Amino acid sequence: MRILVIDDNETTLFLISYILTKEGYEVQTLLHAEKALENIQNYSPHLLLLDVNIGGHDGRVISREVRENSTNPNIKIVLISGELKEALNYEQYGADGFITKPFELDDFVKVIKKQLPQASQN
Repeated sequence: MRILVIDDNETTLFLISYILTKEGYEVQTLLHAEKALENIQNYSPHLLLLDVNIGGHDGRVISREVRENSTNPNIKIVLISGELKEALNYEQYGADGFITKPFELDDFVKVIKKQLPQASQN
């Protein structure tokens, strides 16, 4: 299963990629949101992990655009943020879940497996 992670923090991208790769997922990361929709289209991930604040871009807007324009209607989207208040209405942006930073490793993996239950089988 393919996961695309978009975050403007290199350390966060490295850690998430490491965790998910160890869990058996194929992971691609993006440090900038400028070409997010193009990368999503080209990579065709099963799950999109999207930071809410990506260097001047709003991940919630990207989430909504993916829902409205994606050729993959089954893509799962999970928003990530250090601001708990941003978790309140994540569904209105087309997201399927929300992870608050910092996160506990076990909780993070549970959220991912909930979105992609057969994923660790690849």
